[in-house]
Amino acid sequence: VQVLNGNATQLGPKAAHGSRISAAVPVGSSDIHIFFVSESLSLASLTFNGSGWSKVLPDIPEFTSKPDIGFSAVAWSNPLIIRMFYINQVANEWKFEGPSWANTTDTLLKAPGAISGQPVAASRSVNGSGRYEEYFYTTAKGQINYLAKTSINGPSFEVDFATFELPPPKAPLARNDVIAIVFGVIAAVLAVLGLVLTIYLYKKK
Repeated sequence: VQVLNGNATQLGPKAAHGSRISAAVPVGSSDIHIFFVSESLSLASLTFNGSGWSKVLPDIPEFTSKPDIGFSAVAWSNPLIIRMFYINQVANEWKFEGPSWANTTDTLLKAPGAISGQPVAASRSVNGSGRYEEYFYTTAKGQINYLAKTSINGPSFEVDFATFELPPPKAPLARNDVIAIVFGVIAAVLAVLGLVLTIYLYKKK
């Protein structure tokens, strides 16, 4: 919704509750594209051209089955190219190059070990820079990887970027610990009941 001079105007579809958002500024442009999951679970967007917001890009229908999926966009200008990255069992990608979106998942490596729906990140640079496109994601084993392309028509490749520590799983309670907790709860309940009974008898005197 955009509010100008006290007047509210709905610019596009309503966002689904819990939707994440992603923003992309095309290389060589000052436009801002904001993406979100709509109530119909399509991927919708709004564009700011420096003077106002409007709906410019078409939606990607049936983009996801849940609104809180993580996704990240990168973009270039002249012509406008936008790529949308997310994880759904494997690495997925949609590409916009006017006038519509196309699924280009088959141009990426599959990102083994990635977690479906997880937050992801993306970066982009000019074609020929050697860092044209980079997609970052984490694996279930605590590894941060990225999928990259060095140029617009280059192949996709994967790099192990960094590792991070995962919290150790909580050890199950031992039998003696469970018994101690149960007796502790019983003792606390009996103490409360004893206090209530004492107060009751005192008031009866």
